Amino acid sequence: IYCGQPPNITAGFHNGNATTYPVGTIVHYSCSKNLSLIGASFMVCSANENLTGLWKEKPPICKGVFCKDPVVEHGIQITQPEKPYMYGSKVIFQCKSGYFMIGNYLIRCEKNSIWVPIVPSCKKISRGICGPPLILNGNIQPFQSQYETGKTAVITCNQNYSFIDDTIIMTIQCQGYNLWNPPAQLCF
Repeated sequence: IYCGQPPNITAGFHNGNATTYPVGTIVHYSCSKNLSLIGASFMVCSANENLTGLWKEKPPICKGVFCKDPVVEHGIQITQPEKPYMYGSKVIFQCKSGYFMIGNYLIRCEKNSIWVPIVPSCKKISRGICGPPLILNGNIQPFQSQYETGKTAVITCNQNYSFIDDTIIMTIQCQGYNLWNPPAQLCF
């Protein structure tokens, strides 16, 4: 069982140069300079129920996808700046001392030229509030952009993760000045 020529794509190319391709053959796609590959970067020759060879996946497209420079007031960009930011570019931020983050510290340039999730912001730490703690491999309920002094939140580790003491749930309370009691633990 064989497939014919893999589909060509505009402003891109594939590495296939045979006349027929046996089932299981993988053909990889690339785009011309400064264009982003949207979709799967490869296609696989497969057989349908009539034992006819066909390329299963939809061919990718090549498109110019550029995101604007992300700016976070009172923030520090941890990753190296890129010129330009293209599809798939990732940026990591942290807030300057005296500020806490609202939103996600990691953002990614997506195919519609927007940052996902949205670009975070940094808010000044003040007496009566706490920002949400950074929870990797877990979540916090209720999730809010800020918590008032005395408010509690519950951190739950994702499946197959736990805190250092092997528990998976902890309750924390905002003490103000972005301090939590007890301090939020990491899920390992």
